[in-house]
Amino acid sequence: MGLLLGIPSLLVCLLLTAFKIDIARSKPDPSAESGSDINLKRDGIVGVVGVVATVIVKPLEFVGEGIDWIAGILDIVAAALTMAGACLFFTGRGLVLHATWARIAAGLAASGFLLISFLAMTALRRGAAFDLIPIGVSIYMLWVLIRRFN
Repeated sequence: MGLLLGIPSLLVCLLLTAFKIDIARSKPDPSAESGSDINLKRDGIVGVVGVVATVIVKPLEFVGEGIDWIAGILDIVAAALTMAGACLFFTGRGLVLHATWARIAAGLAASGFLLISFLAMTALRRGAAFDLIPIGVSIYMLWVLIRRFN
């Protein structure tokens, strides 16, 4: 499970980081941008076209900054999922080798899953039987880790 979660999220994290670096490198120098003051006698029709192009490009810059922000958030989420996948992988390997630290880590993870499942059940609509499935799974995980682990 750790590999199924960790490898794709690592690839997404690397791709988004490369995307953000590429966007940061392609931004123009602020000193290279000219002001929007136009003198028709000095600039002529070229100055008017330049100002119109600036007015058209500004909303596109805003959209680009929004995409850059969303890519940053997704990059952080992918990095967190990569770390979670690595933790699942090493904890699973530790459980196979009957390591005590892995049993404690898995118990803490199952307890956290139980708490989150219980909070989600109380926050969402009541009356749905499928709300009890994650709670039952986490209780079973704790029972296996406490009673059946040899």
